[in-house]
Amino acid sequence: MSNDNVAALLQQGHEQLDRGQNQAALQIFQQAEQREPENPQVLFGLGLACYRLEQYQESVDYLTKTLDIESCHILALARRGMAYRGLKLEEPATADFEQVLQLEPQTHQDWRGRGLALYELKRYEEAIVSYDKAIEINSDYYYAWGNRGNALGKLGRYSEAIASFDKAIEINPDNYNARNGWGVALYELGKYEEAIASYDKAIDINPDYYYAWNNRGNALNKLGKYEEAIASYNKAIEINPDYYDAWNGWGSALNKLGKYEEAIASYDKAIEINPDYYYAWGNRGGALNNLGQYEDAIASCDKAIEINPDYYYAWKNRGWALLNLKRYNEAFQNWEDGRKNLNLDTPEHREGRGELYYSEAQAYYQLGRQEANLDNLLKAKQSYHTAFTLLDTPQCRQRQLEILQDLIRVCQYISTPKQVQELLNQGTDLLERWLQDSNFSDENYIHFKQKFAGFNQYQVDTLAQSSEPEQHIQAIELAEERKNTCLGWLQYGKAYKAPSLTYNQIQQQFNPHTAAIYWHISPAAITTFILKHNQPPQILQLHPLKSNKKRSPFPFFNQPEKSYPATANQLREFEDWLNQWKQDYRHYSQAPQTTSIWRQSMESLLRSLEYILHIRDILPYLRDIDQLILIPHRDLHLLPLHYLFPSRFTITYLPSFQIGLNLQPYQSDQSLLSLENLDIQSNYCTLTSNILTSLYPQCQRLNSSTIDKKRLIQDLKSNTGTFQFIGHAYHNLDNPKTSALQLTIADQLTMAEIFDQLNFGNYNLIFLSACETGITNSHNLIDEYVGLISAFLAKGASYVISTLWTVDERSTAWLTIRFYQYLKAGEHPVSALKQAQDWLKQVTNRDLAKWYLELAQDIKATHPHASEYLKTEAALIQQDSDKLIAVKPPFEHPYHWAGFIITGNPF
Repeated sequence: MSNDNVAALLQQGHEQLDRGQNQAALQIFQQAEQREPENPQVLFGLGLACYRLEQYQESVDYLTKTLDIESCHILALARRGMAYRGLKLEEPATADFEQVLQLEPQTHQDWRGRGLALYELKRYEEAIVSYDKAIEINSDYYYAWGNRGNALGKLGRYSEAIASFDKAIEINPDNYNARNGWGVALYELGKYEEAIASYDKAIDINPDYYYAWNNRGNALNKLGKYEEAIASYNKAIEINPDYYDAWNGWGSALNKLGKYEEAIASYDKAIEINPDYYYAWGNRGGALNNLGQYEDAIASCDKAIEINPDYYYAWKNRGWALLNLKRYNEAFQNWEDGRKNLNLDTPEHREGRGELYYSEAQAYYQLGRQEANLDNLLKAKQSYHTAFTLLDTPQCRQRQLEILQDLIRVCQYISTPKQVQELLNQGTDLLERWLQDSNFSDENYIHFKQKFAGFNQYQVDTLAQSSEPEQHIQAIELAEERKNTCLGWLQYGKAYKAPSLTYNQIQQQFNPHTAAIYWHISPAAITTFILKHNQPPQILQLHPLKSNKKRSPFPFFNQPEKSYPATANQLREFEDWLNQWKQDYRHYSQAPQTTSIWRQSMESLLRSLEYILHIRDILPYLRDIDQLILIPHRDLHLLPLHYLFPSRFTITYLPSFQIGLNLQPYQSDQSLLSLENLDIQSNYCTLTSNILTSLYPQCQRLNSSTIDKKRLIQDLKSNTGTFQFIGHAYHNLDNPKTSALQLTIADQLTMAEIFDQLNFGNYNLIFLSACETGITNSHNLIDEYVGLISAFLAKGASYVISTLWTVDERSTAWLTIRFYQYLKAGEHPVSALKQAQDWLKQVTNRDLAKWYLELAQDIKATHPHASEYLKTEAALIQQDSDKLIAVKPPFEHPYHWAGFIITGNPF
């Protein structure tokens, strides 16, 4: 065969390598080898193809043959060093790199080979000089442009790196390596969406390019899209099951989702593949820490530090494990030791020191809050400042924003209002510039706006803490604007700006007998506003606590003692309480039992909440009030706040004043559209539906076996009055627009569809029965809660009744039926629900039996089977003498009735 044919095969082989078709390239080079087995370019091609296929020993063999023929083949020598490194043979690898530097480059390929050797030796500045020489000789040498971008990235010069990758892609648009490198540089600049787009292009060119799949997962992780990240990591692992980076990334995403055991299993797999993979050892320590296995966490971090003392994340996690073991001095010494190891003025070391100062600051804050110790807060402030300064780079903007939020929280307690305002201005400006520079999609823009809601919340705090009544009005107006913005974002996207609502407009909600309790939670305080007719807002004042700092027995040495902020103590107590409530509820929801800790401790927990929220201190403001509007904030939306107030109040909830002002007044309408999810196997659900059709003869009754979502939307559009849904609902905190009513196992009506396709202006009432329309996620809400209730109200419904937790099916059935009995008798929905709740918690077994028989008689003609069922229920009570004489009502416990809330205006 002629040399021309071998040259053609060589060209074809390299073209296949450029497309990522490494196996095909190897086969083509093998064809060329059959023609010219001693051709150094053929042997080099074989070595390169084997290297790309991670067949490192075969790569070494082919490259050695190349060098036997052409001893000054610089690129082959550099590639052989890289193959040795793939085999974890550092000594021969380094020897090859050093030998490269002894040779005199002649061609652009030689200069690239020299650049690769310098890059592998971490001499990045010199590598760039070599790549520049290669480009000077051949300006279209896209390999060198791409390699140059990699070296610039290692130096933290990401904008220059992007320009270099741009040039490589301009010359060869199919250069997937350059597109991947471009994505990495964008990722480091915090431009995660653009990075993902670049990785996607690399994957389009080479679908088996698992590096890009892994990097895509990393960017999705940064955007908080952990499930999508897992899918990307899974794809990388599917292509290369031994790719330990992807196993590590998968573990990180699982860890963020709170799946700590699964995360550890993923880290263990990475370590099994590469026992010296310190990233996985350090991350494993973090997951063990989250599981409370602190000694094991320390051991895992120790292993990571043994392999690489510069890995700051291991020092970080090790410190937290020591802190959780209450070995406080050791924890702070650990972070100091870690910083001593990171003593170079490089981007990596500066970032590591900054992160360890950040952990130190968080720990001082945590201890200061636990012990009411102002000295620890002062230390936290100093460490936050140092961390912020060290992390002042474009790629650390998100971390800087997190530090500023935490720093402002500390300064709210120990600094002047002027200093706090300066930090607030700095944080708000930094956030807006970062969002503008990043050019996020609507979804991610809103995600980060909500992640850094603290800046807005602190501004409310600052106004509320002022002694000027006018600033209290501004505080309530600002808090109200944020609530309405959060709802508007879901409907209209990131461009939405809520209209200003003045305090005079808010006053339209009140009459002399109506008041509102408006809570606002920031990372530093719970503020309670009390609003009444024709009065300025009142802010509940808390008494300050004394610091726990020990005082000298000698008065001369005692400085004037500062008071520890009572707002800080209240917030800490509430967060501790909320974590306990959610933890107990999660156990209950996994296996509902009457003996569950959550049900058993509910009354005492709610009494504690009443104390924490200072309800008794609120009551004196409400002496002339009988109608109360509760406007919660953040996690307070998920709690039965009405239970905390005396029963003399008639209570409704509102997501915001703006929504209340937009609601139509209630008008009695006997029309009822009822949908029952038959996937819920419950006689009581069916019984409820049967009785409602008897109470409302014109009721249109639907069930999930005969209707799909499209038909339901049509029926909702054509009906009026009341929509009763008997089924389950769920709320997706990470993506609220996917929150939904579960129509069947496979079908749901989402919040997005409610916004886009429905108008409930003709509906007076939406009753979501047997739904857990609240949420009790393990992580707390950081911004306004926007659930299905807000969606129904925003689309025109006058009132929504929902449940905060999954209530027993019997309790739900009896309360629902009793509510509709009161409503049919002419009661307003607000009073009908209150009367139904009062009845349920007071009704005795004897009275229940009587009521069953009355119901049985009423529905005998239309639903004889349901009538007989009720008679059987009555007989079971009448035949049990203990039940008949029992004085304690069977549904007295708040579990049965306090979970039901009504959202809308007072009547």
